[in-house]
Amino acid sequence: MNERHIQLVNGYCSENLSDEEFAELEQALRASPELRRLLLEYRSLESGLRANASMANSPSLAASANCKQIKVVRRMRRELLAMAAMIVALLSGFAYVWLNPSAAPLEEARDHGVAVLTRALDAQWGTTDVHAGDSLPPGRLTLNVGLAEIEFYSGASVILEGPVDLEIVSENAGILHRGKLRADVPTHAHGFTIASADVKLVDLGTSFGMDVGSGEGTHVQVFDGKVEVYEPEANTAERFGLEINKGESRLVESGAEFSVVKSESEAFLSPQEFDQRIQSRLDAGLENWAKMKGRLIDDPRLVALYDFERNPVQPRRLLNLSEHQVPELDGSVIGAKWSEGRWAGNGALDFKGPGDRVRIRVSETYESVTLATWVRVDGFDNYFNSLLLSEGRKRLGGVHWQLLNDGQIQFAVQGLPNLMRKASKVKFEMQPADFGRWMHLAAVYDGEQSRVRHYRNGELIAEVVLEQCVPIAIGNAQIGNWNTQGEGSKRIRSFNGRFDDFVILGAALSESEIRELFQNSRL
Repeated sequence: MNERHIQLVNGYCSENLSDEEFAELEQALRASPELRRLLLEYRSLESGLRANASMANSPSLAASANCKQIKVVRRMRRELLAMAAMIVALLSGFAYVWLNPSAAPLEEARDHGVAVLTRALDAQWGTTDVHAGDSLPPGRLTLNVGLAEIEFYSGASVILEGPVDLEIVSENAGILHRGKLRADVPTHAHGFTIASADVKLVDLGTSFGMDVGSGEGTHVQVFDGKVEVYEPEANTAERFGLEINKGESRLVESGAEFSVVKSESEAFLSPQEFDQRIQSRLDAGLENWAKMKGRLIDDPRLVALYDFERNPVQPRRLLNLSEHQVPELDGSVIGAKWSEGRWAGNGALDFKGPGDRVRIRVSETYESVTLATWVRVDGFDNYFNSLLLSEGRKRLGGVHWQLLNDGQIQFAVQGLPNLMRKASKVKFEMQPADFGRWMHLAAVYDGEQSRVRHYRNGELIAEVVLEQCVPIAIGNAQIGNWNTQGEGSKRIRSFNGRFDDFVILGAALSESEIRELFQNSRL
């Protein structure tokens, strides 16, 4: 028994094997007693679960049950489903240990960060490319252009104005090598320290600004409270004997030379001013997206456009904004809850339960298609996590666009040889900070060039060459979930997170068009 055999057993358990894979599993079972025993254990456990489930659903029980009993039965069914998922996981774990007897136990995930990048505006970074939400470990952080806000784990926050070279030392300390920052330090971050080549400032729960490199020495401005001043390499027992108080400004030069300089609080960006600039950018982004939506609606290639704004008259209908005003292109919202999108005040749908979904129908067939959406992934509850899935398995040209919990994204088309469906899975890494963060995803199926291209935030991440193509026939489909239409058990492929804007075009957009779509719909 080897790892490939375990993959086949898992595929069998999830009813997701192709004919070729099923034949491969049969051959492996003939040759491996251990594999037969593993599959037998699964089947016996599954049979027991099915028997219990049948009892829970029996007509005699239903006929005699009162309200309390019905609640118990429903709870039993939920528990049985959870137990089934646990058993498959345990069998997979058993197989892994059997194949890797010396494997060490999995370690708990570790966070090496001491601060978090909370916001950034027009930021261009140096050697390290970071994004809002990323945790920051100790080390140098260079901001060439733009603004950024960092919150240290101690509670202190700093606003950087590029160009800046900041070294993050710990959750309560940093070194400003070049540039300008403003620090706001709450009481529980008492002792927060920022140093430069000329001075070390120890904050006593206050607000101050520091500028290194605009002239000679280090310019220090205190906006509220007071800071204590030390030599750069000194400990807190070796003081210059100086405190800088609210409203005061000092120029500190090497050799402990101080000079009083004019207080210029407006020279440092305040949190309120940062908020205003962020809001201005959001307003501009909304205006750009409104214009982009107008261009899309006028585009003859557009099939459907969903902006996920709640319709107060029909709140469980997701309206299609394209000129193809046919009722079947409107989506039916099932289970999912209306929520906030990537802009404050705009709409989105939040998918959390295994039944949450939006059903649509696209009747026409297309040689090429482009799918694009903004999503916020909150977690991977399943191996397959639906973006858009045609219902059933047998529809020629049906689309399966989904995220996989092993770090892949897939755009598969029913009717292509099985090998091509496998090849449609490409690498798609998700870091811990990516969960809960909005991202733009696009898939282009180019029937003319026999290509599938995957994009993330406007950038091409992979291209798959197809040996043959079939016309795309989406048909009945679901955003955020799947329905097998009675072809086997209802495998759960529900999405955990939010959707905000979904575009379907009956043509293959170019790389520049995908980038334009992203740039004009981003925050």
